Amino acid sequence: MRLSYWLLLAVVCIIGGFCAYLVTANSVQESDQVQIQTLLTDAKAAIERKNIRRVMSYVSRNYHDHYGLNYDTLKLQVVQALRTEDNYQIVLENTSIETTNETATVRTRVTVLLGSETNGGLEPVFKKDVTLHLQKEKAKRFLILPSMAWRVTSISGLPNEFVE
Repeated sequence: MRLSYWLLLAVVCIIGGFCAYLVTANSVQESDQVQIQTLLTDAKAAIERKNIRRVMSYVSRNYHDHYGLNYDTLKLQVVQALRTEDNYQIVLENTSIETTNETATVRTRVTVLLGSETNGGLEPVFKKDVTLHLQKEKAKRFLILPSMAWRVTSISGLPNEFVE
């Protein structure tokens, strides 16, 4: 009798796992535009929360740009910038997204507002047009399900003091 309960439980778990896989595998894929807009919103929130790991999760390990930065040097710059006591607020304006198969280009006006404990207010420290180049890369959903995710592969329009 006990064995039949365990077998029934195992069958239910297998069927449940299979159904969960079908639901996630067959879910309607968001358009590339929506995925990239979500990436921008999530990355902005991660910067404002100073979540370095989350910020860097949106950057490709193959990152390189014409400033000479690669993934590791960019991460070092991000760590140094976010380790301050200051608070950041990011404003993205006039964002345009162009996609072609596995790559995308995002052009946006970025304003970085910086506020500290001492002055209490937010002051603009950077306001410039920035171009992000993205590529679809292999990723995992729920740690095991293979999927594709957009990652930033290069940036142009960074402030000179950031890349020095």
